[in-house]
Amino acid sequence: NLKHSAIDWRMVLMTAVLVVTTIVFNVLSDGIFFSAENLYNIAQQTAVVGILATVMVLIIVARHIDLSVGSVMGFVGVFIAFLMYTLNWSWPAACLAGLAAAILAAIYQGALTAYVGVPSFVVTLGLGLALNGLVPLLSLPLLLGLLC
Repeated sequence: NLKHSAIDWRMVLMTAVLVVTTIVFNVLSDGIFFSAENLYNIAQQTAVVGILATVMVLIIVARHIDLSVGSVMGFVGVFIAFLMYTLNWSWPAACLAGLAAAILAAIYQGALTAYVGVPSFVVTLGLGLALNGLVPLLSLPLLLGLLC
């Protein structure tokens, strides 16, 4: 029986697929895929997703769901850019304000779920949609500034 085997065959299969895929990419890219610069770029680009996935594990373990993670991340990025390029904030101040905005969003959603009793699915869906509506409003001055 595969379930009682000492070897986790699912893990072996996933590892084999990963190894084969990376070898194929390396061959198709004439050896560029395994270059130090490319591996550094891959690690840098996946860091944000890895951090968000780690936090999502905690939410899922608590038997909840957060549909607004991408919306909050997108909003915070545009909010920081808005503060820096429209209001001329320094990047440390803008980043701290972005962090504060993300924390406020989390506190708001957590309070509605924990104290009011609104299901996390509804709360996070609503905030995600609201933030998706705010992003174009915040990015409009940035876009107009680039066009003029």
